[in-house]
Amino acid sequence: MKYTISLAFLTITLLYSLILNIMFFTKKHIDTNETRIFGQIVVTNFFGIILESLCIMFLNVLGSSNIITIIINKLFLIYFLTIMCLFTKYVINLSQLSKINTRANYFFKYSEILFKIVYVISIVAVIFLDIKLYNQDGISYSYGAAVNVVYFMSVLTSIICIIYLVINYKNLKHRRNIPIVAFVIIMGI
Repeated sequence: MKYTISLAFLTITLLYSLILNIMFFTKKHIDTNETRIFGQIVVTNFFGIILESLCIMFLNVLGSSNIITIIINKLFLIYFLTIMCLFTKYVINLSQLSKINTRANYFFKYSEILFKIVYVISIVAVIFLDIKLYNQDGISYSYGAAVNVVYFMSVLTSIICIIYLVINYKNLKHRRNIPIVAFVIIMGI
């Protein structure tokens, strides 16, 4: 029963995400870093909803020890890594310091390279580390070393977002940035 409710909710979410994708990509908008990153987030989220649906279906149909179920769940963990990194990139882009400040540009350039390296290492770790799946009495979840990597990256990206927002608070005083600042603060709690 819970399996059916989850898939029904995900189907509605998938339709909403599809409409959001259609609206975003058919509407003319200014080509900025922010809109490009937002477009990547929208597309990634769409595929994440599909992956979550597949995780539920394969886990309930094939079982937790099936190799296809494990691969789909690892892809879902990689989706989490990707969406966290894209969101962090979005926050960093919103809070960038003045383009004139060369020291800040130097810092942003090398922190972005370091962050990409950590992202790739995390993906490799998720692929090669173990994942265990629990599915009993209508309760299902994953655990193991691969999941712990995603937890670690979640904490790391949250800290990075908060640091960038605090350091660059003066650049975020525009009304349009209030929702993202509020979201990061709530996420940090």
